[in-house]
Amino acid sequence: MADWPPKKNAAFIVTFPIYDADGDLVTAAATLDSEVSKDGGTFTDCTNEAGELATSSGMYTLSLTATEMNADIVAVITKTGTAGAKTAVNVMYTATRQLVDLAFPNISGRGMDIDASGGAETGSFQAGAITAAAFAASAIDAAAIANGAIDAATFAAGAIDAAAIANAAIDAATFAAGAIDAAAIANGAIDAATFAAGAIDAAAIANGAIDAATFAANAIDAAALAADAALEIADALLKRDIDQVEATAALHSLATAILKAVSRIRDNAGTLETYRTDGVTLHMSQTVTTDAANQPIDELTAGV
Repeated sequence: MADWPPKKNAAFIVTFPIYDADGDLVTAAATLDSEVSKDGGTFTDCTNEAGELATSSGMYTLSLTATEMNADIVAVITKTGTAGAKTAVNVMYTATRQLVDLAFPNISGRGMDIDASGGAETGSFQAGAITAAAFAASAIDAAAIANGAIDAATFAAGAIDAAAIANAAIDAATFAAGAIDAAAIANGAIDAATFAAGAIDAAAIANGAIDAATFAANAIDAAALAADAALEIADALLKRDIDQVEATAALHSLATAILKAVSRIRDNAGTLETYRTDGVTLHMSQTVTTDAANQPIDELTAGV
């Protein structure tokens, strides 16, 4: 009866003070009258009557029976005939779990064990949690786990088993049923022999992807590349202005030959000078050698 909070349908002793109008404790309160109301019902006289604790304490106790406590909300009033004393009121909610029903660590700072009745105890972990001996009851046990989880022998019942996994997952022999199988994968995925059915096959890939022989039909083929790309490259090369490369063109480069054909050239006292496209910057000079028998130039020698 000392449990806390008060428990439904269990006898309970409520302890309370009685005050006067000034808030002082009232001792030896006369003609006490205690009444109880269950779940908001009419107040009725209690089986027992309140009595004062010790001598002149102003504190009183009232023993309530299990029947009187059989409610979710138990309200008790204790009236007194002492002049100026106020009626004492106590309200108890029995739906709250009692402290003794809660689990506490068996050793401070460590875990909790649960007994067969669902209460806290030490040394018997198996009732509702994990134990090596009784683990199969509702969790994971090497011998009985097949009932609803993972077992090497009966795993096929609803999960992954090396022999029966083909029912819905991955099996080396029957994998083709709905996933990946080396022999039958061509049904909808990748197979070395029948890959052409819907994906990439070395022989039949030309149907809609990449094939070395028919690649030219839609993309890049070594034989047909010139039909488009080579011509575009040649066109761009021929239309490129020589001033874009002349500054770095070597003496015997195609760019220098083009400069000599289209740019400014002059004979400067026996030196043939070739200028860049601006007509001012000297690009190359050649020494002019003359011979009376050859009119008027015998040869042009490359200079700096």
